[in-house]
Amino acid sequence: MSQILENCRIYSTVDVNGLSNGTPDNNAPVSMYFLNVDGCATNFDNLALQLELFTNKFHIVGLAETNIMSDESSVYQLPNYNSFYQEKLPGKSKGTGVSLYVHNSLNATVIDEPSVVTTNLETLFVSISDGSSRSITVGVVYRPPNGNFEFSMNELSNIMELLPNKAVYILGDYNTDLHTPNNRVNKFEDVVLKHGYAPLISVHTHEKPGCNPTCIDNIVTNDIENVLLSGTITDNIAHHLPVFVHCNVNIKSKTDNTKYAQYYDYCNANVENFVGSLQSKFETSTPADFESFNSTFHTTMDETCKLEKPKYSKRTVLNNPWITDGLKEACKTKQKLHDIWTKAKKKKCIENISDRNNCVCYSCENIRYSHEKFKNYRKTLKASIETAKRSHYGGKILEHSGNSKKIWEVINNLRGKSRRQIKPCFNIDNKKITNRRIIANEFNKYFVSIAGTLNRKYDDIGQALINDLPNFKQYLSSSTMNSIYLHDCSSEEICKIIAELKNGKSSDIPIHIIKKSAHITSPLLAKYFTNCLKIGYFPDELKVGRISPIYKKENEELMENYR
Repeated sequence: MSQILENCRIYSTVDVNGLSNGTPDNNAPVSMYFLNVDGCATNFDNLALQLELFTNKFHIVGLAETNIMSDESSVYQLPNYNSFYQEKLPGKSKGTGVSLYVHNSLNATVIDEPSVVTTNLETLFVSISDGSSRSITVGVVYRPPNGNFEFSMNELSNIMELLPNKAVYILGDYNTDLHTPNNRVNKFEDVVLKHGYAPLISVHTHEKPGCNPTCIDNIVTNDIENVLLSGTITDNIAHHLPVFVHCNVNIKSKTDNTKYAQYYDYCNANVENFVGSLQSKFETSTPADFESFNSTFHTTMDETCKLEKPKYSKRTVLNNPWITDGLKEACKTKQKLHDIWTKAKKKKCIENISDRNNCVCYSCENIRYSHEKFKNYRKTLKASIETAKRSHYGGKILEHSGNSKKIWEVINNLRGKSRRQIKPCFNIDNKKITNRRIIANEFNKYFVSIAGTLNRKYDDIGQALINDLPNFKQYLSSSTMNSIYLHDCSSEEICKIIAELKNGKSSDIPIHIIKKSAHITSPLLAKYFTNCLKIGYFPDELKVGRISPIYKKENEELMENYR
């Protein structure tokens, strides 16, 4: 433990990038990052920009003082991470709330029992695994400074007793300065050491002009032998510095190498060829029924539009498009100014005056000057981030002026309610599943099982909570002959319906191809539909529906969070 604390130091972003390469993969140590963000509404965009500078993406990101409820968390998302938010303390608007972001290459589930919210301590814990029997427990803790310290330590002790005896990492703002020995520090260390944990951060984590630097943020673990290094990072978003740890735990993240296959090429030439070929076939031999029509339609499409070999590509979603290269460079400049201020503080006062705020020697003047320069630049950068984000989304709204659908897409994107372009992998039997057919089958099983599961729950408590529903015939009035008359379908009616279809709607056949061939297919479809109505029979091809699960909330890898 002493070696870890002795080697703990302050890193720059460049230093951290030099520790390993790329995104989380099988060979990278598990990395964790924690920051008291001092309000997501105020500083989350700045955090997102800062994290973009790291070429080595952290596996876990913990935040304290989010100041938001869990149902607001969709607005504050990090690319390629699953977010878990704890509820904030009721009636408190500031100085509350914790959250964890877990990279989507890992499986994570919330552990309810040690995850609590009281006036003295706020916690959130998740179990993280790679789909095998191996797992680690990661938590985030915030101790409000105005809470009862003794009670908070008792609560922390009780929580530690609930946690596993191995491979636990607790990131947090404990608001206890380990650089100032006193009874509180002794009590905190007693609780931590008594349960087999050890702190990993020994350098200052909080700095404020006119105040001594303090070490109030930390990472404690009962897995010290697997810790490779720890420290803080000089990306001063607020008064807190981020703390981080790299550990050699036996969890292997899975890199998503999913490729998306393109089987058809619907270019203009192929579509024209399809329409001509389809017309020729129907003129030569008119299909007798809908089944034959459907078979001929799809066969012709395969002959004219299907690729000999599928094309594969790996899609990436453009996240936080308002983050420009200029903002990244400005963020690096802010860090350089912070480093200059830090170096200035290390120089001794020429006049040997203890109150350096009132000293006029060169060293003390330089501290104030460098801090003022850093502070003003940080303020300017924050304003630039807000301007860039406002300009980007404002430009999008102006671009789609008059198109309410597109405007609402932009608004929902801002609200965190945008439609996902890439479907996430799913956690099925504690394994990451990306195969679409398996996912579809599991969704079918899940949705079909809901009613049966509810019925079993009612049986377990020994009473039926839902009365038997009446037979549907009870809702029908007496049969009346000649109560309705349906005209035969006409090709004009079919053409009009096809023309009103929206091109972007989900369909096995691209809508623009259906529209392009409408003058050929409409007379035949009118004939088939009229016959179906007359004989009261509809072919099985017309009874197939496509069910699209809609994400509701919380972990998007769990099927129970969809409807």
